[in-house]
Amino acid sequence: KILALETQKGLSDTMAKGENERLRAQLKEETQKYVQAKISLETAKINAVKERDESKKVQENLEAKLREKDGATQAALSRVLAMEADTTTDNLRTQLEQEIKLKAEYEEAMNRARRDNLMMKGKLEAAEEASSRHETQATVLTKEKLEIQAHLATTIAKFKTQASERERSKSKLALSEYESLRKYALGTTQWSCFASDLKLDWMGHGSGIMNIKIASVTVPKLSSLNDPHIVVSVVGSTGIALGKACQIGMKASSQVVEGAIQGGAYVFLELKHSKLKGKGYIKDSTRGFAFFNAFETKKNMELVLYEKPTEFTRDQTKLSSRHRIGTIKLVIERKTGMGKGPPSLRNIESLYE
Repeated sequence: KILALETQKGLSDTMAKGENERLRAQLKEETQKYVQAKISLETAKINAVKERDESKKVQENLEAKLREKDGATQAALSRVLAMEADTTTDNLRTQLEQEIKLKAEYEEAMNRARRDNLMMKGKLEAAEEASSRHETQATVLTKEKLEIQAHLATTIAKFKTQASERERSKSKLALSEYESLRKYALGTTQWSCFASDLKLDWMGHGSGIMNIKIASVTVPKLSSLNDPHIVVSVVGSTGIALGKACQIGMKASSQVVEGAIQGGAYVFLELKHSKLKGKGYIKDSTRGFAFFNAFETKKNMELVLYEKPTEFTRDQTKLSSRHRIGTIKLVIERKTGMGKGPPSLRNIESLYE
């Protein structure tokens, strides 16, 4: 379930990332359009100002020439009037004709200058109209940019909210599954024995754990045994096993998960070693055993090792006739699960091996 939720979250995150990138690309494209429009607007404004300045200079030049021509025209008219008074002189007639020709050229130049002035005025009005149009377009682009940014912020906030809700749902599901697993594990591992390197603190409050450390084993010819080891198990009052057993070294520790039981529980420690049989077959052989009541313990205990076979029923009649081959010293410590959090998968797998 957690993997499925993580897969759904990955798909949602991928969709959110794609939508976010699409919006960012759209925002970038609109921003570039806005910048280009703004550059075009500034260029048009600069060109319009240049054309307006040139038009003003042309108009000023034409007005200066017009004033000069007006002066020349007045002078010509004065000479014409003087010449009309003296009609006998041919040179004055020729000069008059030249003055009239100059006046016609001047009027033509003035008309041409007026036409040019009107054309420049039209260009200036067109530039101003283009400038107004570009300003309107820039305003529209700015508004669209703000709308895209607002939409992007809303979408990101929405995706963050959805991700937060998924994380909370995932955490609740994980805690619920962990609690179910913890209760099941606690119920199925009561009175089972485990090696000391397996962490059992995660089982939670109320799960008592008895740690049994082998301090020493005193048995004649112990060094001659092949691969000596201790098998720890727990049985009920009738001798039936209550949980799983575990194998530890001669100076190692074992953990027993305690629980409620009627009639009592007894911890057995069997001293075993390996024997080589025919065709290379190796068999575990019991050398002796010891036991104690799980509810009647002290921190330091010394137990008697009885000769095999193991008497799980603890029948005193049979035990009284058994040979005592040595002793085993133990250090007993009790603690309660601290509930430090969910176990790792490796701990669970080791627990159920």
